[in-house]
Amino acid sequence: MRLLLFTIILFVNLGFFASCTEVAVQPSAKQLREKNKEAIETYLRNKGLSTYDTTTGGVYVVVDSARTGTKTLSPGRVAYVRYKGRFLDRDTVVFDSTSSNAELLRVVVGTSSGLIAGFSQGLPLLKEGEVGRLFIPSQLAYGTDGASAIPANSNLIFTIKVVSVQ
Repeated sequence: MRLLLFTIILFVNLGFFASCTEVAVQPSAKQLREKNKEAIETYLRNKGLSTYDTTTGGVYVVVDSARTGTKTLSPGRVAYVRYKGRFLDRDTVVFDSTSSNAELLRVVVGTSSGLIAGFSQGLPLLKEGEVGRLFIPSQLAYGTDGASAIPANSNLIFTIKVVSVQ
């Protein structure tokens, strides 16, 4: 009887400890921000991109074209843009874009407009007529949940052309 009781207790404890090893430890929000910052800065460095602006939230903005436009993207203005969204760690994979040169995304600057936070934060650093790239850390994109084709904790790159500003 004692042997049976000992065997049951042993299996229960082994099961408990085995299940403890399966729990993945999630990084804290601060650790994730630091990891994302390092990933983006490493990408920029590896691509030879040393001239960029950053938002207070952590979006890196690289302007790829000359600043030909005079209209800035100040809050409340309406911008029409073309965009292409890619993954930082797989930058040849496009997960979303305006599908043609005729298609434009209408954005009210300074509002979420149904956009991810990083897109809204980075867009005002561009001007009408410019093409730029927004390097968006995951916490300002789709976060720990991800979205249909976008895995959780994905850092993103959006190439944006600001076609017009009203």
